[in-house]
Parts: sequence; structure tokens; C-alpha cells
Amino acid sequence: MADLICFPQSRNVGKARHVAATMDRRQPGRSRDAYWNTIQKQMVEKLRGLDFQQAEIDRQLSAFTDAVNRAVAEGWHFDQQQQPGGAA
Repeated sequence: MADLICFPQSRNVGKARHVAATMDRRQPGRSRDAYWNTIQKQMVEKLRGLDFQQAEIDRQLSAFTDAVNRAVAEGWHFDQQQQPGGAA
């Protein structure tokens, strides 16, 4: 039997920037909170589906939250011309 290792969500920079940009475009309040809750729920469901233990899920959620917060602090945003995953 092999151990499954989760891709470290602290390094999921593209996804973190995309989430930060999407949140930046939403109005503060319910819309932004609902989007963030959806992102977290999707991540939890995916990791549970891969049979990760709750402690690892919590670590990865925390790491991803930190990555999104770093993207927000850096002022990451997309203008009309830029798309996530585009060439640098």
C-alpha cells in the first residue's frame, strides 16, 4: 500500500491568485463570503474523496488560506486583458 501525498496548497499559487482576483471583483459581504465558503467546501470534498485525514485537510485549508491572503496582500488582481494561467 502506498501513501498519498497532497500537493501543498501553500504552493497552489495560480489557484490562490485566481481566488483572490475573483474575491476582489465581488462586493464585500454575502457574495464574497459565499464564494469563499464554496471554495473551501470544494477543497474539503476533494481531499475527503481522496481519503485524507481531517488533520491534513485542516493543514491544507490553512495553507491555502495563507496563499490567498498573500495574493490579496500583494494586490493581485486581473484586469480585463489578463487571465489566470496566462503567459508571464
